[in-house]
Amino acid sequence: NDWNRIDDETFKNNCREFYTTLSKNYPDSQIFAITPIWRKDLNEERIFGEFRKVEEDIKDIVKNLDNVTLISGFSFVPENEDFYADLRLHPNDLGFASMAKGLGEKIEKILN
Repeated sequence: NDWNRIDDETFKNNCREFYTTLSKNYPDSQIFAITPIWRKDLNEERIFGEFRKVEEDIKDIVKNLDNVTLISGFSFVPENEDFYADLRLHPNDLGFASMAKGLGEKIEKILN
């Protein structure tokens, strides 16, 4: 949602504060930073810039936080409208099943 309403610098500051605070408050926990999934309008420009930059920003922000692992959300739900309830952004049951399977496999691989 931030991609639609704030600029990149504000997003980075908010995101950095969130993950830094989370990491400090839960130093013994393994935290997963899951980036956004595909959306039909990802090639459109917003005040923030390109949608794919959201993932780049999050990756850069969490890279030095020892207990935070980045997981790319782009691979979990196919770039296919049939997986989205509104045909563009919000997953339907098929989309959520795909997301759960992919995320579960990724987390299991990281933890093992």
